[in-house]
Amino acid sequence: MIRTTMLGAATASALAFQPTVAAAQDANAAAQFLQNTLRAYTVLFLRSVVDFTYDSLSYDPLSGLVATGVKIYPPLDWLEGEEECEISIGRLSITGGLTSDMISEVVELTDLAVPPICLEDEPRMFLNGIGYAGVDVSAAVIDLSYDLPSSGLQMAVQASLPDAIALDLTADFSYFWFAGLIEDDPYPVIQLSSAEVTVSNQGVWQRVSPMIEGMVGAVDAIPNMVTGGLTSELTNGGSGTMSPAETAFVTSLGDALTSFVAESDRITARIAPEGGVWIDEYIFDGPDTLIEALEPVVSNGPHLATTMIEMQLLKDALNAGDKLSMEQALIAGRALMTGIGAPRNRDAAVSLLVPRAAQSWNAEAALILAQGLHDAGSHNAAYPYALVAMAGGSTDAIATAASIEAALDASTVLETQDVILANFPGDAGLSMRTAGLSNDPDVSEMRRLALELRQGIGVPRNYALAYLWASLAAAGGDLVAANLRDDLDEMAQMVGGEAWKAAFEAASAEALVLWSQSGIGEKIEASIGN
Repeated sequence: MIRTTMLGAATASALAFQPTVAAAQDANAAAQFLQNTLRAYTVLFLRSVVDFTYDSLSYDPLSGLVATGVKIYPPLDWLEGEEECEISIGRLSITGGLTSDMISEVVELTDLAVPPICLEDEPRMFLNGIGYAGVDVSAAVIDLSYDLPSSGLQMAVQASLPDAIALDLTADFSYFWFAGLIEDDPYPVIQLSSAEVTVSNQGVWQRVSPMIEGMVGAVDAIPNMVTGGLTSELTNGGSGTMSPAETAFVTSLGDALTSFVAESDRITARIAPEGGVWIDEYIFDGPDTLIEALEPVVSNGPHLATTMIEMQLLKDALNAGDKLSMEQALIAGRALMTGIGAPRNRDAAVSLLVPRAAQSWNAEAALILAQGLHDAGSHNAAYPYALVAMAGGSTDAIATAASIEAALDASTVLETQDVILANFPGDAGLSMRTAGLSNDPDVSEMRRLALELRQGIGVPRNYALAYLWASLAAAGGDLVAANLRDDLDEMAQMVGGEAWKAAFEAASAEALVLWSQSGIGEKIEASIGN
């Protein structure tokens, strides 16, 4: 079992320094001055792009930028004379975070109103024809997370247009950036892993359908018209045959349209090509290349990000969680921890997932616990599960672990790493590796083990043990291991690094004993000599 309770108490040294009231006041005044300065220059910079006013504007590191009563006046080519476009936003919030490996931004707005005068003639006339005066968005949110090591981007967009539609969009890019920036000729380099968009009817269909009926007759004919035209296009007028991907798309589209016309509910399109797809210009040559590359499937199901878990599963999770299968526990635990699919209740999620993570070392359960507990501010409790998730092979836990470590003191990090290593169920294999290296030392394998222990993927992260094996490999002439050892030494030079220094000094002393008294040095010297 993972003994997380030992991490609950704060160390006395963390409470030893108490700033004076005067110092605290000076720090607050300085922070307020910087916030005011940043706010002022942000406003001035943005006004160089577009005219706008606001009722209130605040900024702080926790809440981010929050503006209310925003009025934007974009210059539009089609406006004449005294006409002026005024776009209003009731509340605009921009928050974000930056860690060593992750950039995240969340943009939220409420009560966005785009009046008809801000629209060009065609969209304005169309909206007016179906009874809408401009565009209104009651609430919208854009959530972006960019992983620096992999260049992966995750995006989520949700918006609600009253009496019209609700939109849910998620996209997962395994690589997202722009090449040619230095040459001043930028172009996107994007690999898409998956994407899903759901458009839910909230009144727009009832307004549009009479117009469609006037053009094509009964709306019941729409599915056949759409699929028939698409089939003709994909088969060159019937002279060819459709591929499996094209057939699947056309069939799913026809079924989804038929259901939508009858039920007026929603349309969901999902893209999940096996192995992902690089978004190149050739994809857009025609519908055939687009479908072959993206492998889209259409349905009337809810968006995966908003799918509610079955009520019986939720009841079982709350009342008889130990009887659930691992798959069921993960589904229910994720919903309870995130609040997506069920009301958020982190205590219930912890009760359900801790046995799976602590007893069977399930990496997925541990990752859910680590992220949820960290988001709740329980960094001490979250860290063991981040280590377990990484040891189980979860690369998604790397950024989480780095963020948690930044919130913990060094002694807690070291102590937790030792606890996890001592309880590692795969320790027999790790012990065999270390014993084998002691009996038959190999510098490259020592370096490999040191790197794995530093990273914590496949084996529990343990900086002290990484320092030990990096020292031995460096003594054998391995420069990569020497750099790793020196990097850990630099980490020990940071504020609060006394615990690191003590741990690395102990590891260095043990390495010297192994090198000189256990014969590792002689064996490596002999192997080099041969």
